[in-house]
Amino acid sequence: MLSPEDLEARAAAKRAAAAEGIEIEPEELEWGAAASENDVMAALFRGSASAESALHLEQDYLDFGGASRLRVGEPRSVRLFNRTRGKMSVQWVVPGGYAAGGARDKEGPTFAVSPMSVDILPNSAASFSVSFRPKSDQHYYCQRLECVASFKSMRSFRLVNEDNMTPPWTLALAAHGHTFPPGDQFIPKPLLSHRTLTFPACHAGDVAYQTVSLTNAGDTPMMFSVGSDPTGVFAVVPPTGLVPQVWPMHWPLQDIVITNIAWCMAKQGGRGGTIYCAILIAISNRRGLQ
Repeated sequence: MLSPEDLEARAAAKRAAAAEGIEIEPEELEWGAAASENDVMAALFRGSASAESALHLEQDYLDFGGASRLRVGEPRSVRLFNRTRGKMSVQWVVPGGYAAGGARDKEGPTFAVSPMSVDILPNSAASFSVSFRPKSDQHYYCQRLECVASFKSMRSFRLVNEDNMTPPWTLALAAHGHTFPPGDQFIPKPLLSHRTLTFPACHAGDVAYQTVSLTNAGDTPMMFSVGSDPTGVFAVVPPTGLVPQVWPMHWPLQDIVITNIAWCMAKQGGRGGTIYCAILIAISNRRGLQ
């Protein structure tokens, strides 16, 4: 990722070449209106924790598990890495209430981030503390926290021109937890749109995608968690979340043929497996997806 100074130097080089009559081929955009469906799905699976990105979180899902409104739970730590050559200014955006909770949950934030803003030097990282503060009993909580980051030089219009203008990043952190006592949760009524998925044939190293929906047929919210594939062939996004009553939740699934596995390189054949979805964090209620 280029810094504003790099962008300005590149623009100056282009102007100098144009003044000398040198024709410059236009650069290809990494993302544009003509982006294919596979490009969109690949970006979805990279998420906010991809180490290949110029700015990324250490993880993009935080599970607080069971908690109580009567005591303050242990906060979780998450790090933000700045891989660029410029100083970054970071600001967290946290929902001011939780509409799906009780009356008191609507009065203030359920999840808190500290510090809310910080500056990160080039090629360094910053740590943030995330706290879970529920205010109602027997509720599920799931919210999206957003981290907005931009180069420090973008703080004033006097420091920006059309050559070095860089849009900000927005990274999402999903946080969830519940306030049910152990063994006392709602009885789920999950419905999977498919029990077996057939991926299209693809070459070794290519990626194929499918989508399956999970519907909550009950009259109470339903928390779900998808187990990871030990072979690393399949990936699921989102791996965990909250399905409101009667609303479907869609999962894009990823089938990867990995070339550095011996059996894969030898046979170039298909691969099957089973992914389990644990509903309400109860193994007895899990649903298999083949």
